[in-house]
Amino acid sequence: MTKKIFVLSVLFFVFINTGYCIMTVNLATDPFPPYINVDENKICTGGIYVEIVKKIFSQIKDTELVLKTLPWPRCLKAAEYGDVDGILMLFKTPKRQKFLHYSEPILKEEMLLWFSIAKYPKGIPWNSMSNLIKYHYVIKQDYSITPEFDAAYKNKALNVTIVRNHKIALKMVFNDRVDLVPINKGQGYNLVANNDYSGKIIPASKPLGSVSYYLAMSKKSSALKLIPKINEIVAQLNKDGFIENALKGKTLKEKVLKENTVKKK
Repeated sequence: MTKKIFVLSVLFFVFINTGYCIMTVNLATDPFPPYINVDENKICTGGIYVEIVKKIFSQIKDTELVLKTLPWPRCLKAAEYGDVDGILMLFKTPKRQKFLHYSEPILKEEMLLWFSIAKYPKGIPWNSMSNLIKYHYVIKQDYSITPEFDAAYKNKALNVTIVRNHKIALKMVFNDRVDLVPINKGQGYNLVANNDYSGKIIPASKPLGSVSYYLAMSKKSSALKLIPKINEIVAQLNKDGFIENALKGKTLKEKVLKENTVKKK
């Protein structure tokens, strides 16, 4: 009996002194379908981007990924104050870089301008930002668009209304309260289809630009040290075609939604 107690004591001592433990990594996010899907109970249920990040963390030893659903402005504040370890998916901006350390880009997407076909049956032709100053925009609070658009907004060159989410923004476009809403391609087609706007709200043929999405850690979090490993895994997943394959389903769905939109015009 004494021998068993001695062995257990030694094992416990080794366990404590090797520092073995599971690191829980809390990442904040808000709903962003089809990339980040959240149910009515505010539980993250999956999504294209979520599956990619879960794959990344499945390859990081002794970590547990926890996703916390918060309103987008609170996601940013929580990361800034160190209340969460980081943010699941976001753009890179100079302001955010003050309190966040970014991974390498995980995926890229086009940023599109969505409008009511009833109001603009000939579309929204444009060549430069100077052509877009005349329109009234609606954007989601604390949502970055593209560097050029963000700069124009910051310099008060654009007429912009701020709302809590893109669902409200699309409703305002449909009801002719504003002219345009910038939303990325994947989320735009998803929202239009799921809110009965197919054939009623469509994107301008020319995108505002291509934007990159990252995972970022708070500079106040110990999880900051995981960024090099995350970058290493992202590079390997790109090499293996995992991220490309994950996006193929989204691209196919967008194609179907686009065809349905054209048919209903």
